Amino acid sequence: MRQRVRATADDVMAVYVDFDSQSRYVPNLLQCRIARRLAANRFEVFYEYRAPMLNERYTADVTIARTATGYRMTSGLIQARYTRRLDGDLRVEALGPESLVVYTNRIDPGRLGATFSSPATVADRMVASMRANAAEVERMRSEDPEALSRLVRQLSQMLESRS
Repeated sequence: MRQRVRATADDVMAVYVDFDSQSRYVPNLLQCRIARRLAANRFEVFYEYRAPMLNERYTADVTIARTATGYRMTSGLIQARYTRRLDGDLRVEALGPESLVVYTNRIDPGRLGATFSSPATVADRMVASMRANAAEVERMRSEDPEALSRLVRQLSQMLESRS
């Protein structure tokens, strides 16, 4: 999936890695938090999404890195209630004052997860999440630039202190 965002790559990635704030604006995301820091740029992140019967809860191993043209965030499933496989690859490419977000997600919802969900639901959630993150970046640029600058500084510090 691809999404063009009217914000710099720094702004976009800084909002993506502000995990503790995501549940405020990502649809159906009830909880998102860093469960454990593994390195300066690597975390175990816990997510809980609203689902029709029992919510899906999972923990992912997330790594953030700078690339020659922007940023990359990769994630792999550690454990989940239903899902058997979940591998994500998010790239934020700089396009001058804008960015292109490219997100790939490979998922096996498992037998129970497939009962409560469908491939279309997973795709809809990915699109909704990307749009929500883009809207949040754009909102922060116009309404709260100081908070956005603080997130960009935190992202920079995270990647500079990488071990």
